[in-house]
Amino acid sequence: MRKKTPLPDEENVLHQDVLNIVSYSPQKLQFIICGKPKSANQLLGQNWFKRKKNADLFKDTIRYLILNKQNVTNVKLRKIKHVKICAIIYRSQYMDFDGAVSTLKPIVDGLKGLVIEDDSWELTGPWLIDQKKCQRGKEKVVLQIEEVI
Repeated sequence: MRKKTPLPDEENVLHQDVLNIVSYSPQKLQFIICGKPKSANQLLGQNWFKRKKNADLFKDTIRYLILNKQNVTNVKLRKIKHVKICAIIYRSQYMDFDGAVSTLKPIVDGLKGLVIEDDSWELTGPWLIDQKKCQRGKEKVVLQIEEVI
């Protein structure tokens, strides 16, 4: 059983503007994550422990920022069971498809238990992923979680 990792301290979070909740309704959540998680190709040669530490840090940071936004804005997020996940990844270079999916994995893992019940295929189905080019330093991920009824 995986130990619960404590949420990172504020000094371990890059900056508070990393996560911006754009719109929220009981059926749909859209937000922007500034910056970029490491791609699968960047993590390939690393030891498994370093890869896990990188994923855990990003996942815990997302969880921390969502909880922080809920407290500051009084937006109460509920867990959605059946969801459709749509993402647009803005990067300076295009990635192959499996690299794009692996980049989103720590983000979606951070949403488990807070926004989505689980990320299993039965509950999410196929993820819709698009990529767009942008300038270096302006990388971001736009993620939309929509309830499927």
